[in-house]
Amino acid sequence: MAHLFNIEPGIKYDPTLNFLVVEDDRDTAEIMKKLLEKKFHAHAEMVENCTQARDKVNATHFDLVTLDYQLPDGNGLKLLREIKEKRDAPAVLIVTGKGDEQVAANSLKFGASAYVIKDQKIASSLPEAVENVLDRIALTSARKHIDELTKEKEAILNNMAEHVAYIGTDLKIRWANKAAGYSIGAASEKLTGRACHEIWHQSSEPCDGCPLRSVADKTKPVGEEVTTSAGRSWYLKCSPVTGSDGKAAGVIHVGLEITDWKRADEELKKSEDKYKTLFNSLQAGMWAINEQEIITHVNQRMAETLDCSVDEITGKPLSHFIEPASMNVYKRFLMRRRAGTTERREFELRKKDGSRFSGAMDLTPLINVRGECEGTIASVVVPSTPAEGENVVIESARLYRSLFENAPHANFSVGIDGIIKKANYKACELSGRRIEDLVGKPLTELFPDTPPEQEEIRNFFENTLEAGPSENRELRIIDPDGDVKWINMSVRPVLNSSGDIMETQVVAFNITDRKNASELLERINSELEGYAHTVSHDLKGPLAATTLSLDLLESTIRKVNDPALSSELSELMESIKANTNRSYKLVEDLLSLAKAGQEPKNVFSIEIREVIDETLRERKDEIAESGIEVKIDDHCGCVTGNPVQIYAVFSNIIGNSIKHNTNSDPVIEISYKGFDRNKGHVYLIRDNGPGIKPEDLGNIFKPFFKGTGSRGTGIGLSTALRIAEVYNGNITAYNLNGACFEVTLKDYEQ
Repeated sequence: MAHLFNIEPGIKYDPTLNFLVVEDDRDTAEIMKKLLEKKFHAHAEMVENCTQARDKVNATHFDLVTLDYQLPDGNGLKLLREIKEKRDAPAVLIVTGKGDEQVAANSLKFGASAYVIKDQKIASSLPEAVENVLDRIALTSARKHIDELTKEKEAILNNMAEHVAYIGTDLKIRWANKAAGYSIGAASEKLTGRACHEIWHQSSEPCDGCPLRSVADKTKPVGEEVTTSAGRSWYLKCSPVTGSDGKAAGVIHVGLEITDWKRADEELKKSEDKYKTLFNSLQAGMWAINEQEIITHVNQRMAETLDCSVDEITGKPLSHFIEPASMNVYKRFLMRRRAGTTERREFELRKKDGSRFSGAMDLTPLINVRGECEGTIASVVVPSTPAEGENVVIESARLYRSLFENAPHANFSVGIDGIIKKANYKACELSGRRIEDLVGKPLTELFPDTPPEQEEIRNFFENTLEAGPSENRELRIIDPDGDVKWINMSVRPVLNSSGDIMETQVVAFNITDRKNASELLERINSELEGYAHTVSHDLKGPLAATTLSLDLLESTIRKVNDPALSSELSELMESIKANTNRSYKLVEDLLSLAKAGQEPKNVFSIEIREVIDETLRERKDEIAESGIEVKIDDHCGCVTGNPVQIYAVFSNIIGNSIKHNTNSDPVIEISYKGFDRNKGHVYLIRDNGPGIKPEDLGNIFKPFFKGTGSRGTGIGLSTALRIAEVYNGNITAYNLNGACFEVTLKDYEQ
């Protein structure tokens, strides 16, 4: 049977359903749990006694509890009473053994929703009982919800100023709100059952042309404005109501007196007429701009200034008449206008014929009665034509102002007394302050109020005044909310024609993300190194034990008298030794990879030829066995860095060339190509082997990638690349009559 939760076979239950099974027999509890979860797609938990059940119910909300009558530490009926005393108590279903039917039936008196007997039918009776309980819960919840909605509806309608009444097709009132009752000086209940024409029109017969009768047969609301004989204005709206049979059941009648609104509207029209007359009579060009930067109003003076008609301007975007740089200035004003103050800014305007002219524009926020910005009122003052020779000065000033305000970084003009004179939009964004909160304030207010940092910024500023432009410095600033940012700041003096310092130009960049990333990288590297050392130690322990065991095993094998068995055991031991050595190599390579990305320490100039020679000495047996000829440039230059890291780069790449050169007459060439255009040292390591398979070229630097037939760990080349990147370099691989590896390393600067 389907119920209000829509619980049917094949239909998933509400995933929020939560059941608790209280049963001391573990097997029975497991079966009940699985049966409930499968049948109802719900979550079920199990407990074995009253104490556990009490703790669970107090800590977790359950929709339903199945409760065994007999439990090890108490009576199920007592626990039932405790549960039902809780606020928002779950439904409880008593489960008891055969013969206790009377006890289970009595449990209904204490609040149980149902009971189930443990017998051969429990597999069907339990789900059926649970489903019935859920049905009743849902039905009770639905009724409660309907009651709440009814009360909510009545509360809303009774607090409305409009007269609201539900009127049947017989023109009798079935329900009315308080406002409708107030209209005749009676309680709204007094209107129920009476005809509408008797109440509001004191007539025993329906009104001529009664709108209620005409609306009842329609599908859409009908509204009309009515003026009474007493001169009061009303707006009446009638909406048809359709019954469950699809036929007209009545209408909702809403009446609102609009007498005062009508009068206010007439006064508003008079005010608008006065405003339009004043707006169009002003000698300054004026326009109003909405939130979408569309010109909504413009006066005649502004139209004449732009050589346009009023209609040619109204409805156009502001950007149609203002140059892009000036639009940026306007958009920054929009970010600051919440203060409600008027600002004057220089703008480049564009006439109808495309010619341009400069003008000062006073920008005033347009604030509505709710305190919200609806747009901008702008008045334009066109300056007189400059005298001959002043154009260059004006144009230079305009260019400087545009560069200053539109710079992609924070700009401050700071007097020699340390007081901020000007700031651009990026300075506001960086400092978290408005223009008016910056100008006139000491520059030191932007920095943390600690003696060391205040002294550092003062010394930095004073040294610039004495010695000229300063090097960039990393400093902390703090916004009004106490949030700290890292900046890279420089200070440059601005001189007048006599060479005296007039002010300083302070330029700042936000480097917080870079600083945080650097600190995070350092911490991660430290943790990675610790992790690598721990793993290395933990892995090497068992490997060392394995090696010792192999030594003992080897001596034991020598004592075996059976030659065939001795030979077989020796082969197995050699295989284990080889795999153990490979494991050692993998651990060492993993440790190298973990260290590869760390910033180098103990940095000094390293002769690369010495690094190459050391690598070849360590691999001399492999080189001799393969008959490889190695050719090296006499001079290989020096790289500033950590010797262990530099060695790891060349050792891994040269080792790779030795390992994979299968030419019958193998040759490896190592040459120094000098500096690239970014001042990086360039080295080429090439061989005349079969080269790198084209499908492998994009993968050889990935950790653990091994080409076909490779016996290595697949970590060496990725380690070399990570180190090269620490030195702002790179490693590229390609084929040219063999495998070629081009290594670029820059001198490391601490």
